[in-house]
Amino acid sequence: NGAIQQIETAPSTGSVSILNNAIDLASEGVDVSLNSLVHYTQDWNWRASINFGTSQTTVEGIGNNEDLVLEPTSGFRYLFREGETFGTFYGFKPLESVDEVDAEGNRYIAAENTDNFVLVDGAVVNRFNKQIQFRNEQQKIGDPTPDFAISFRNDFQIKKNLDVAFQIDWTQGGDIFNATKWWMFNAGIHEEFEQRLLIDGGETVGNPMFDSNGEPTATLSTVDGNQPQAWRNFHASKREEATPYFVEDGTNVKLREVSVSYDFADLIGLDGIRSLRFGVSGRNLLTFT
Repeated sequence: NGAIQQIETAPSTGSVSILNNAIDLASEGVDVSLNSLVHYTQDWNWRASINFGTSQTTVEGIGNNEDLVLEPTSGFRYLFREGETFGTFYGFKPLESVDEVDAEGNRYIAAENTDNFVLVDGAVVNRFNKQIQFRNEQQKIGDPTPDFAISFRNDFQIKKNLDVAFQIDWTQGGDIFNATKWWMFNAGIHEEFEQRLLIDGGETVGNPMFDSNGEPTATLSTVDGNQPQAWRNFHASKREEATPYFVEDGTNVKLREVSVSYDFADLIGLDGIRSLRFGVSGRNLLTFT
């Protein structure tokens, strides 16, 4: 409890912020382990174990009872909100209707301008510059906490000389924010930029590269829809800070470890050498998502 951070204070206090025990966290979870000697003989034995775990950490309280936004890093803001899971991703979701209103009841798009927008893949897009339109309020776009995690480990010993072991980890659920993909979108080099898209019969010509302020460096113009790279501006607009386009399912199965070792002491048969073991091992060898 009491993670120390700067939090904003009322102007009447004479200061902008105060260093305080800003965030109180509460955690709960369950861990279960099962270990078994599955088989045992003089020739070989097999030990197996299963470990199951699930947990969740919640932001129980914030010092000033307001959202806590940490300093932007590499274009992202880290936001903590009371009652939400610790580490929850917040960002800007695309408009899903031209008639949407914000939290105060104000229209995002004026009624007289709705004809300038169309719905593409469930998002509102400007007909002329082909950019996706986003809400101006940060909302929850992902939760990194997995539903559960299970590990399976098996250890085999054969003829008391050969040892073989492997471990498989399974993580179910939990979201991942793909920052690598975001940066590739920021530079206009991701493979999605080659996915042709027609919007309202026209496309936008322009190079989706951005200057140091995040502004497009190319002038955009509406064309008939046959020009190369014309559809790229639609994809470029997805990188409006943190957006749902970069949140992915974190479910995965991983071959965490494999090890093999052999004791050569019996083969060598030298006095004074009781064990001479050589082995190889590898970690994180395969991942399936």
